[in-house]
Amino acid sequence: MTIKSESINDILVFNVEIKRATVEMAEALKEKLIKNIKEGKIKIIVNLSQVEFADSSFLSSLLAGLKQVSLQNGDIKLVGLQPSVKYIFQITRLERVFDIHESVDSALKNF
Repeated sequence: MTIKSESINDILVFNVEIKRATVEMAEALKEKLIKNIKEGKIKIIVNLSQVEFADSSFLSSLLAGLKQVSLQNGDIKLVGLQPSVKYIFQITRLERVFDIHESVDSALKNF
């Protein structure tokens, strides 16, 4: 799985560079999120603009990261949801759980 990260001030941005976010990728994402949160990075943006499909295990990894960062008074913001991924967040009601933005710039302004 290709996840590139960059820091913008004190905010960590993960760019998920895959089309299908499935069980094979879920554990790697969860490990990267948890590792960075334990290192004190509690402002995280996950850019999903290249993701066209996300399964339940991938969503669970995002939720695990959100739960962990919330314990540290941090947040994970999601950006760039494609229509098919946005639909999954709507039917699972996760759009009520995550702070979702159209762009990285928008998410950065809301931290």
